Amino acid sequence: MSESVQTSALFGQLVEKTGDGVIIAGNDGTILEWNAGAERIFGWTRAQALGENIDMMIPDNQKDQHWEGYDRVLESGETKFGNGDLLTVSALRADGTRVGVEMSITPLQQEGNVAAIAVIVRPVRRAART
Repeated sequence: MSESVQTSALFGQLVEKTGDGVIIAGNDGTILEWNAGAERIFGWTRAQALGENIDMMIPDNQKDQHWEGYDRVLESGETKFGNGDLLTVSALRADGTRVGVEMSITPLQQEGNVAAIAVIVRPVRRAART
């Protein structure tokens, strides 16, 4: 690979072009980043999602459990859903319908503290028939 290749620019293209949703939320749940995959999965455009709270994707009956887990990740800087285990939940789309999703969760740190949480998300797929 040529040394002139800008890997950060390539990584940015990967995040934008992947079919998976990539979402970054601040400690208070404010959406800081939202890629085209998240648009496709959830139905909100990037412009509509940025600055909104992730509560918009969480069904009411799951909010308490969600925020307990979110706060635990913020406090500990750790999650079991970032090292191969996926969290499978129901999420809300812009049109009010639910979609089953699988996600990995990664706490992002700055200066030793969790500054944001990144989520890679995809719709749950049925198992292939054999």
